[in-house]
Amino acid sequence: SLVRWIHPNKGSIRPDRFIPLSEELGFVIDIDRIVFEQTCQQFRRWRSRSLTSPYQKFNVNLSCSQLERSDLVPFLLSTLDVADLSPHDVVLEITESYLLADSGLVMKNLNEMNKLGFRIFVDDFGTGYSSLSYLAKYPIHGLKIDRSFVKDLDERPENKELIRSIIAMAEALNLTVVTEGVETKEQLHLVVELGCRYIQGFLFTRPMNAKQAEGFLVNQPYRELLH
Repeated sequence: SLVRWIHPNKGSIRPDRFIPLSEELGFVIDIDRIVFEQTCQQFRRWRSRSLTSPYQKFNVNLSCSQLERSDLVPFLLSTLDVADLSPHDVVLEITESYLLADSGLVMKNLNEMNKLGFRIFVDDFGTGYSSLSYLAKYPIHGLKIDRSFVKDLDERPENKELIRSIIAMAEALNLTVVTEGVETKEQLHLVVELGCRYIQGFLFTRPMNAKQAEGFLVNQPYRELLH
């Protein structure tokens, strides 16, 4: 679930332009919670119409500010309860750099969310330039390889080995891997050859509103790319 600011004059504004400012001004928690609440309600509507299977989950980003709040887990559970959903329906995505701070409250929240059934993925993996010790320290279920590794795949052959190594490491740790930023069929074939089974990117679709996404769920136009 992606957030966009729909400006009356400038149209759709990407989060990398307004989220840093919202963090600085203290609005990011409000934005986070609005996105989570609306996503839960939308997902429930789609499930009630059988547009999603009982096994499908939705992914939503969780900011660092949220992870350091004692009321995070109660908020997540109450919002899911209103939408008649459960933690097993949710994948929470956390940016890698957020896990570098050695915070007891972050650890407590992540462990509690894990026990409740939430799945936790590290977003933008590979951009933190940090020790990988957090993969053993925190309850992590998956990694999303940052798009920068895919962008220059043809020009930088070393990126292939990095992706291959990340996938091998993740498999050894029993983690799911998603490759982000796939925009061409050539990139798709390359990352599949490197062993990646879960892929996202503009090749399949650009960000959509709820109505457009419904058509995508029904028609599944991406399937022709997989043959």
